[in-house]
Amino acid sequence: MLEWFVEQGLCGADIRIMGDSNLVIQQMFGSWKIKKGLYAPLAYKAHELLTCFTNIRGEWMRRDQNDVADRLSKAALKRAGVKLRIQPAG
Repeated sequence: MLEWFVEQGLCGADIRIMGDSNLVIQQMFGSWKIKKGLYAPLAYKAHELLTCFTNIRGEWMRRDQNDVADRLSKAALKRAGVKLRIQPAG
């Protein structure tokens, strides 16, 4: 998504990115460090892309407030052949 904004010349636009992963939002826009893991190279790339923007912010929203987007993203992953591991709540 960030790459698309850059390609469209929107580095100076007012952009709000909302996500249901507090970890991701805090690592990209807050003060949490990016640690090791499979996601780390992508996180570092995204964090570097953020430096292109002058007015971008991230907001965390609880998953129960993001039901529609959550279902759409899972459906797209399923169509792409990605198997999701569902963890029981609790």
